[in-house]
Parts: sequence; C-alpha cells; structure tokens
Amino acid sequence: MLSPQGLSKDATRLRDVLESAIERHDRAGAADALRKLAAIEADEPRWPHRLGETLSRLGRSHEAEEAYVQASAMYASKGFLARAIAVAKLAVELNPARADLLSNLDPEPAQSLRKIARAAAVSPALAPVVAAVQVHALEPRADAADDEVGFDDAPDSCTIEVQLVDFDYSLLDEGTEPIEQRKRSVAPAPPQSLREPPLDAERLARMSGATLFADVPRDALADIAREAERVALPDGALILAKGGRADALLVVVEGHAEVRIEGMGPVLVGEGDVLGETTILADAVRTADVRARGDFVALRVNKEALDRIVAKHPEVGDVLFGLLARRLVSTALETTPLFAPFDPETRAEIARAFEVRRARAGTVLQEKGKKSDGLYLVLSGAARARAGEGDAAEPLTHGALVGHEMLLARAPAPRTVTIETEAVVLRLPATKFTAFVTEYPPALAYLSSAPA
Repeated sequence: MLSPQGLSKDATRLRDVLESAIERHDRAGAADALRKLAAIEADEPRWPHRLGETLSRLGRSHEAEEAYVQASAMYASKGFLARAIAVAKLAVELNPARADLLSNLDPEPAQSLRKIARAAAVSPALAPVVAAVQVHALEPRADAADDEVGFDDAPDSCTIEVQLVDFDYSLLDEGTEPIEQRKRSVAPAPPQSLREPPLDAERLARMSGATLFADVPRDALADIAREAERVALPDGALILAKGGRADALLVVVEGHAEVRIEGMGPVLVGEGDVLGETTILADAVRTADVRARGDFVALRVNKEALDRIVAKHPEVGDVLFGLLARRLVSTALETTPLFAPFDPETRAEIARAFEVRRARAGTVLQEKGKKSDGLYLVLSGAARARAGEGDAAEPLTHGALVGHEMLLARAPAPRTVTIETEAVVLRLPATKFTAFVTEYPPALAYLSSAPA
C-alpha cells in the first residue's frame, strides 16, 4: 500500500498527465488519467464525474454511465444533493432504464449537515441577513368596521427573523470588467477539479438550495429530481431576463451567476443558491437580469412541473415561499429608502416589527374613503392604485409604500390600492405604527415626505 506521501506524488503526476492530455485534445489519455486518479483519490467524486464526461465524448456510453452512477452516489454521500441529481441526470440520458437513480438518492447526509448548520453558533463578524421567514396569507378580518379595510394579524412566526449567518451572497467589485467584454479562452479548459477549491459540504448546507433539497420529504425530493432538467451554459449567457415571465426555478450546481438588481451593485451567487424563486407566484415576472459568470451548470424546474410538485407536496411550496420572502426582504433592506438611514444591525431590529404576508390577486390593501389597518411595502407582484372610479389605474413599483399617509394624518385613504397578481408584501400593523415611528425618527421623516 502506498504511503500518503506516495499517493500525493502519484496524484500530482497524474494531474500533470491529465492537463497535458487535455492540451493535446487526447481524450483517451485524459480518460486513462482520470480513471487512475479516481482510484488513487477514491474520496473525490469529481474524478468519476469528469471521467464520465470524457468517456461520453469518446462514445463509450456504458462506461460513462457507470462513472456517472459512481459519482452521483459519492456526491450524495457527502451531502451534495444538487450535484448528485445533476450527475444522475447524465446517467439517465445515456440509459433511461436507470431512472431509478433519481428516486434512490440518499438525502440523509445532506439533511444531517443541514441540521448541524442550523444549530451552529453564528459569528457576530458576519453581515446580518434574513435567516428565517414564514409567509402567511392576508385574510380579511371578520370584525373589521364598515369604514375600515382590515386583515387578521399574523402569528409571531410570520415576523421577520434576521440573524447573523454565513450567507454566500457577496457583492462584486464595482471595477469588475463587464461580463460581455471578457475574452473567452479558445483552449480547452482543464477539468474543474484541477482549479476549483475543495468541495465544502458544510458551507453548502447553509445555502438556499440546501433548504429546498434537504428540508423536504424524500418522496418530494424524488419528484423534484425527476422533473428537474440539467442545463449547462457558457460564460456570459443570459440565464434570466428582467421583465420576462417567471417560468422556471433554478438551483446552481457548478459555477457562478451575476445578478443585477436595481438599486444594488452586482451580486454573485454560486453553488447551492436558488434563482427564480418568484416562479412560485402566479403570473410573476423576473425582477433582475442574471448572467453566467464562467461555465455554469444548474438544475431547472419549469413552472408547470413546479406547480404539480407543490400541489402534491404543499411543504415544497412552504419552503419556496420562505426562500422567496427571505430574498425579497434581504433586497428590501438594502434598497428601500425606508431602511436606508440605518446601519445593518438597526435594519435587522426594524425588520422584526414587520410581518411577511402573501397577498392573493384581487386583494384590496386600502380602499378610498376607508381607514387602513397598517403600513404596507409591496415586495413582489403587481399592484395598482386608483384615485376614483373614472380615473386610470397607476401601477405601483416594487418597494412602493401603501397606507402611510392615513396612519400619519389619521384620515381615510385618498385612493384604492389593489393587488393584481399574487404578491409578497411587508405589513406593519397600525397598532405598532406609533411605537415604530417614535423609536426610529428617520423612518418618520421619510414616511412624512414619501408620495401618497
């Protein structure tokens, strides 16, 4: 048996052989080096994964299938469920009779890491983000007076919980060269395992994709895996387009994506992040442009399939609404003028006063001539305001405030505001409004000058 030092030297030599084979376009030589690396570094799932890709290009489908099966099982055993599903998809493409792979993936390692991540102590040195959100529907209050538009208050679990957690949602350097202007290398890229950092399952367990894959029942996970499509895109490719229909949900498997949200600098997301959470809403549209940053691989579930899964497994819908609300609230804390005057810690305190609510299409947030029961902030979905029956309806932008003018003046609403498509809103009950503006004078100053 080779010593650890001998193994390391052999692995280093084989990496050199592999890189040389790739430079010479020698796929057979690359496959041989990858097979030997997979034997020497038997704990590294990326070797059989890359071996499967190389054998597939060589037309050796049966061998490629077996390599993919091995890699998928290894990824799952280490807690990388998204990678396990994506690689199993490659095996099934080669041999549809292996569809059982998608039902038999073991989620337990990922679930165990997820539990550890939740219980882990958080670091005060990290930036505050929204860590937990439950979303409850706005329901009209049965005892609301005739001159009032009122909704039931949500349980405490519906308020925003902001914690200090490790959340891989880092702002890019403003000086980064635009993605469209970067030159792509014409030489074949070496396997990613030669240049990627070690896989980090503990970090992945904290990401939004882990919430989707590890926090749902096993049969729901199997349905998601069967419905998901593996997509691979080159550097600079448009993944999601602002203003387009929210027609699919994506979980990043490999590579990164650049998200451009109005009012924020560009944001980089990577493995384990979920993109397109607004797909869970009816008639939703994209709110940001998203482009691939380097080679990009993701699992894509289209809206029709997602709706079927949620109908069969409502808990999947709960998880996705929580993810959507968390992302929307995190963005609102960064971009909404109401929160702008405050430091991150104070924003976290302010956020706890609000409820996160789901508003159905047709919900009237306020009605002209009636009192309002709270301050509302529209985070996602379409809403329109109408001053009178004969007047044109004015569309409200995301982040629009509703109800502040009545709460400040203690007067009836000057216009009617209606939710036109399913939406997520923040609600500050009227019973908390006075304490809120008293404790945070800059918020009062902004609300006093904000347009009605």
